[in-house]
Amino acid sequence: MRVFATKGFHEASVTDIIEATGVARGTFYLYFPGKREIFEALLDEFLERLRDRLAPVRLPEQGRDDPAVMDQIRRNARQLVSLLLEERDLVRLLLREAGGLDSPARERVATFHRLLGAWVAESLEDGMAAGIVHRGNAALMARALVGMVEGTFRAWADEDLELDLDTAVEELLALLRRGFLSLQA
Repeated sequence: MRVFATKGFHEASVTDIIEATGVARGTFYLYFPGKREIFEALLDEFLERLRDRLAPVRLPEQGRDDPAVMDQIRRNARQLVSLLLEERDLVRLLLREAGGLDSPARERVATFHRLLGAWVAESLEDGMAAGIVHRGNAALMARALVGMVEGTFRAWADEDLELDLDTAVEELLALLRRGFLSLQA
């Protein structure tokens, strides 16, 4: 991941990866036919780690305000932010280098984003059904939410924004809870 993040996908070579990892060329090719496959494995592993860290929110009966729900959401937000903060190189690659990827690698990143968007949309729909998320277009809301997180972490990965776990979690959750405007309709 470090090689891809430092050199970019196109400029990184199998030789660069072998030298950085200290494995023999033959060993590398036993596991990966080329750099695209290692890139795809890194994406798959990240999505699996994300899924492992996030727990489904146990929803209250419809209309009931249950503080335990917010605790569960906060826990998931901490897990997400913590994983992203641990993976600066991956964040750089996915958010900054994505435009420089070749067509199959770009498609793999697009598939990753579609899966993530669908996963978030499904969670929002569950929240709407339970009355803890305002009704709306779940797909659009999911893309906006993912975009908000992506934009925040792109700035962090580019070192244009300082982030720490607690501040990032609380500010992102506050934004979700209150939105931007304090105006009444």
